[in-house]
Amino acid sequence: MAFLTYVRNCLGINLNFNAMQVAVYKKLVKPGWSILDIGAHSGVHTRVFLNLVGGTGKVTSFEPNPYLRGPLEENLGALANFELRAEALSNETGQAEFWILPDFPEESGLRLRSNRVDTAKKEKIGVEVECLDNILRNREQVDLIKIDVEGAEMPLLEGARHVVLKHRPIIFVEYGHSAFEVYGSKFEDLNIWARIHQYDLFDLFGNRLSDPERWAQIPPGLIWDYILIPSEKVDEALDDIFAPLPDR
Repeated sequence: MAFLTYVRNCLGINLNFNAMQVAVYKKLVKPGWSILDIGAHSGVHTRVFLNLVGGTGKVTSFEPNPYLRGPLEENLGALANFELRAEALSNETGQAEFWILPDFPEESGLRLRSNRVDTAKKEKIGVEVECLDNILRNREQVDLIKIDVEGAEMPLLEGARHVVLKHRPIIFVEYGHSAFEVYGSKFEDLNIWARIHQYDLFDLFGNRLSDPERWAQIPPGLIWDYILIPSEKVDEALDDIFAPLPDR
């Protein structure tokens, strides 16, 4: 993150990627959409999605950490267009260990990140692991998926092949070096996945990164958040992204 600090100091700009994501959501998401918030954490994005899809849409959030899931259920569980699930998502099924970091709850996951192995406070629980394809086998609509699973992005996408093929959703994904490496993934894997599944890859500024050479030029740790858009939806999506921010 040192490079980001350098950019902020030089340009006087605070690059708040979370706020940037929300701004893009407000341009893309339509009332009636069906959205998956995978790695809902405290529900910041879930709440934005619920507001944008309205009563005719649906938001399904996944959060295996019971300390984060409990407040979500308490605060949003009564909403008719909201579903909260406890599974951790991957490319396999069964029971697995899940590491909870009380001081860094947003970094909890199926494996400890390399920079948190020596963290004093950590708790290990058992969770159910499922493939998204199994859970959504009969789902008739998926318009957008947000993925923030602390490095398990590639296994999750491998377990969502049918969902991707059937629904062709827009996908927002966090993909950071210190996280995905503990799952055996490489930086180029996301770009390869996008090309195989006929998705175009963008950063939050709207820059196309599908070309492998351009993707390889991204400095490690500079950008963690990307948008995957089905190639057949790129023109329409970019028109929305570059339109003025709606008042909603």
